[in-house]
Amino acid sequence: GAVAGGAVDGTVADGAVDGAVAGGTALDLSNFVTKTDLTTALDAVPKGYSAQPAVDLTGLGTSTNQNTMIANQGTMGTSLVNLGTGQEQAAIDAAANQAKLIANQGTMGTGISNANTALGTLDTDLSAVASSVDTANTSLGTLGTDMSTGFANANTQTADMQKAVLGNQTTMGTTLKTLGDNANTFYGDLSSTQSNIQDNVGTVQDDLNTLRTDQADNNTLADQARAELAKTVTGGFDTVTAAQKTARDTASMRNTALQGQLQATAANNAANTFSQAATQISQGTATGQNTSQQDFVNRLASVRNIIATQAGSLDPAVLAEYTTLADGFDAQGKLVQQSVDARGNTLRRGITEQGMLVTNTYNAQGALSNQTNSDINTLIMAIQPTGQFGDLSASGGGLMSASSAAPYSQ
Repeated sequence: GAVAGGAVDGTVADGAVDGAVAGGTALDLSNFVTKTDLTTALDAVPKGYSAQPAVDLTGLGTSTNQNTMIANQGTMGTSLVNLGTGQEQAAIDAAANQAKLIANQGTMGTGISNANTALGTLDTDLSAVASSVDTANTSLGTLGTDMSTGFANANTQTADMQKAVLGNQTTMGTTLKTLGDNANTFYGDLSSTQSNIQDNVGTVQDDLNTLRTDQADNNTLADQARAELAKTVTGGFDTVTAAQKTARDTASMRNTALQGQLQATAANNAANTFSQAATQISQGTATGQNTSQQDFVNRLASVRNIIATQAGSLDPAVLAEYTTLADGFDAQGKLVQQSVDARGNTLRRGITEQGMLVTNTYNAQGALSNQTNSDINTLIMAIQPTGQFGDLSASGGGLMSASSAAPYSQ
């Protein structure tokens, strides 16, 4: 038989085993005792003992045990061949593994070298980071210095600006005071001029009264002359008399109209004295019109008395208008320039050149929430010397009537 590549192939003939192991050691069975050899040996034994039963050697070389041994020997050879093959493969595998280990050692060496290189670069990078941190610290220090310098400069500039503002406030206060003094002088001149105008208007009115008296006397004389003439002249006299009467009536109507206009102008100028009196009292200036000022104060007192005693019977709009007027002046008739009402609103007041009392109402946030304009002259003129509002005639046209179109407010 032959064993190749780990396979065993064998044949037992005549009790002989012949085999070879490829790549190993061949089994030598040349001296193995065969059945033929035993038969030959027995035939050589002397025959003197022929009476002895013949020895039966059938199956001597082919017994079951011997065949089993021979088979086991083949199995052992096969196992030995397999062992050799396994050792050979193990050697091959060990060599391959050793080659891989050697190759891996090379790769590991390269990796370790690369790691060493990277560690060297990391050290350089860490040095660069440390340098950057130092630079950042230096920059932060510079920034802190710059900020401190900037804040110091800003504080210095703020202080200088405050000084400039405070200094200019003094200048502004002086300028405002000068403007106020000029305004007082201006109002004083206006009051004085208006007083002269009123005096001139009074003179004109006196002259008109004299003219009216003289005209009446002249008319009487003319009538008398016409009567005498009528006695002596006949024919067409009635026509002449009618024409003269028409001319006389026309002249009388013109005189009456002119007198009404002059009286209205005088009354209007007289009414304007109340706002002037209020302005003069508030400014503390005296122009010789003490009578008008006292009259203004007395009428204000009458307004307050009526509000206190007759508020329930007054028209609400009229009551509100006169309450605004009364609250705008104190007991001496001086303007209350600023006050606070029950709701916490701030009230600021002033008198215009047209004689209007202006009352501005500002809420808690300082925003203008309301404004009223009250005609001082008209409201005060409506207060009669008896201490009542307007007229109480049956026509109901007075200020106490709800039929009034509106209170005296612009």
